[in-house]
Amino acid sequence: MLLIFVLFGFYAFFNVLMLFFWLKIPFFSKNLIPNNINEKNIKISVLISVRNESKNIITLLNFLKNQILDKKAFEVIIVDDFSEDDTVSKIQNFCHQQDAENNSENNAENTDFLQLKLLFQKEKHIKSPKKHALMLAMQEAKGEIIVQTDGDCVVGEKWLAEILAFFEEKNAVLVSSSVVFFGEKNLFEQIQTLEFATLIGVGAVTLSQKKATMANGANLAYKKQVFEEVGGYANNLHIASGDDEFLLQKIAKKYPNQVFFLKNKNPQVKTFPQQTIYDFLQQRRRWASKWRFYEDFTPKILAIFVFLVNFCTIFLMGKVIFDFFFQNNFPKNNFPKYEIWLLLLRWGSEFLFLSKLLFDLKRPNLIWFIPLTQIFYPFYVVLVGILAQKKGFEWKGRKLF
Repeated sequence: MLLIFVLFGFYAFFNVLMLFFWLKIPFFSKNLIPNNINEKNIKISVLISVRNESKNIITLLNFLKNQILDKKAFEVIIVDDFSEDDTVSKIQNFCHQQDAENNSENNAENTDFLQLKLLFQKEKHIKSPKKHALMLAMQEAKGEIIVQTDGDCVVGEKWLAEILAFFEEKNAVLVSSSVVFFGEKNLFEQIQTLEFATLIGVGAVTLSQKKATMANGANLAYKKQVFEEVGGYANNLHIASGDDEFLLQKIAKKYPNQVFFLKNKNPQVKTFPQQTIYDFLQQRRRWASKWRFYEDFTPKILAIFVFLVNFCTIFLMGKVIFDFFFQNNFPKNNFPKYEIWLLLLRWGSEFLFLSKLLFDLKRPNLIWFIPLTQIFYPFYVVLVGILAQKKGFEWKGRKLF
């Protein structure tokens, strides 16, 4: 029982510490005027690996087309990873429409179109298709800065301009930034948004303290030269997931003082939550499957610590319920018990950190879902932790190992 006291005490301290360091990360604020960002040469290459993104890809391309950054300053390279829907034809139609508009007499000098290139994944039966797709795109990339996102995202009009300005101001070699869910339709999807915000917050705080743990490949930027210096995805191509976090940790190890988290006043990248429990568990299982391959001990220790705290939380909740229904003296003579105080210590410290995160990520309406999420979250963490020990998972209609 002493172990549980120590775990929960440290966990509460950890949450307060997370809140303190999150508050210390300054918001990046700069007057981004389009005329001041006019570039003649390509500075940024946006790389996107897509598979079965027919519903979302044109929306993303239109958002990219609306960037305030001069279209000559960036290019977009999409690699299709053997899509089984009409993703490719939609991208091709988008390109044809751009060409027609650009070649018309009325738009002879129109520069409001994307420099867009579509490539195709070469190998089908590989362990890490996304990494191979990004490597293929990297070979064609002309930009000094590589920016990754996903085909199911939408991006703000200042997204690339803000990244470029941040790189120049900080002399950065890698910049991680926030990704938030939007368009939730039910309680299940709203709870996902809250849980995902926690991952963003922890990744931001640990990165700010020179302990690279987590990042999200839907909003990750780095110098192409540095990617090549650290060997890119070498040594982890046999792992299906982790194109973002393995790269983050390799670059942070070589350039500890030039890796940053960009804290936006308004999150620039948004994506959709999973619609079914099955897809949700498969996604989280994919994310968790890479933990045991981390070379740095910090993310490993963090993952084990979080698992133990949640396992003990289930034990404490079970004991409270058992005592309430089966021990006659619980409500009268032995209240409150230490189990309740420990649970309140955990939930109270979490609430402080999570509520501030949601407020800064412009989702304050979800703060009142925190208590409900705290009840179910331990079961989810333990389940995913166990499932992640088994090799293989399904993602976008394909089994990966």
